[in-house]
Amino acid sequence: MQTRSVNVSDLATVRDIQEFFSFSGNIDHIDILKNAEQSRVAFVSFTEPKALEIALFLFVCYITSSFVNCIKSVNV
Repeated sequence: MQTRSVNVSDLATVRDIQEFFSFSGNIDHIDILKNAEQSRVAFVSFTEPKALEIALFLFVCYITSSFVNCIKSVNV
């Protein structure tokens, strides 16, 4: 059960992302990657499906100073 947050600021830490999503539910783990365009993408995995549903309501949000788009990610 994973959400993907795109355009994560270079200033955002794992802790910032964890604090932002923690109200949605228990977080299993967070991975932050750079994509080909050099923007950062955060993958937030939750322990419960309900937490993912709540997190997906954050489709227009800010973490640190950067706009973030939250979408459902396919687990691989």
